[in-house]
Amino acid sequence: MRKCECELQNDFTFVLFAETEKEEKEKTRRRRTSFSSHQIRVLENEFDANKYLSVGRRIHLSKALNLTEVQIKIWFQNRRTKWKRKITNDVESIAQRFCSSIGIPTARPMIIGDKLWLFNANEKVPHVIANYPISKFK
Repeated sequence: MRKCECELQNDFTFVLFAETEKEEKEKTRRRRTSFSSHQIRVLENEFDANKYLSVGRRIHLSKALNLTEVQIKIWFQNRRTKWKRKITNDVESIAQRFCSSIGIPTARPMIIGDKLWLFNANEKVPHVIANYPISKFK
């Protein structure tokens, strides 16, 4: 960093630090990757088959789609996050409908392992209302 001095009224001096051009370039963010519809279709099909990629499969996809391995890895991380959020929202909606249909005011759904567990949240010590295999909701 280079040092710049700026003087203001009343003889107060403020020291400002300006970044060099090199430091400014280092801070610029890389542009967001735009995926083609073909790339997205291939990635979505792969995601439907496998939520996690092996290194070999990632290398194969990166060559086939002309993307870097990092781009594919990040795409899968983002896609898993989106998938988990959707499942969580769907599960909460199902749990609310189920609980209201059997007369329970509120239930707190949780996915533990491969099952959906519904807990009665109104009691000091929650107890299990029901549990279902997650495969029913996919």
